[in-house]
Amino acid sequence: AAIGTLFLDEVGELPERLQTKLVHALDRLASEGSQPRLISSTRRDLDEEVRRGAFREELLFRLSVVDIRVPPLRERREDVLPLAESLIASLSAAIGRRPPALSDAAGALLTGYAFPGNLIELGNAIERALLIWPGAVLEPEAFTELTTADVHERPRVGADVTLRALEREHTKRVMARVPNLRRAAEILGIDAATLWRKRQREARRLAAEKSRDP
Repeated sequence: AAIGTLFLDEVGELPERLQTKLVHALDRLASEGSQPRLISSTRRDLDEEVRRGAFREELLFRLSVVDIRVPPLRERREDVLPLAESLIASLSAAIGRRPPALSDAAGALLTGYAFPGNLIELGNAIERALLIWPGAVLEPEAFTELTTADVHERPRVGADVTLRALEREHTKRVMARVPNLRRAAEILGIDAATLWRKRQREARRLAAEKSRDP
């Protein structure tokens, strides 16, 4: 009988050592006649990970009773605005401000962006906009990370760019794929307060550049 539900978020990121321990734990519970109901999520192709030897086949068998594929945001642009509006409402409540509206231009920016980081990246973009844009209507300028995200203009290692520009680009990419600032700070090897100050300075720099544009 099921003894509860175990949700494994981003199970494809589990190192092999933990995969082995999880398989053994599930086998032990099954031998005792009880085990949790398993629900897992991943952005990886686990069949391909098994072929590469990066994911244990025994664990995949236990997880893939029913597979549900959720297409990435770039394949369901019609969902971007409803998700954005829901995130604006919930994140505004969390930081104690009245939820702003999205201008038509800002909505067009969001629906036109590919969001390689999917819902996490969308949530991060909304949260940053709420923190740096005090107005009652969010304009495209509130989404500085997206309006400057042209891949052809991004600094590249080895190109004629400054270390500061490379640091800004690396920080943006890390923050686009993780759920919160604290996790980004861990990956970057700095404390969360330092990263917050860096992002505030970057927001002010972009706002100043924008104000100088004709």
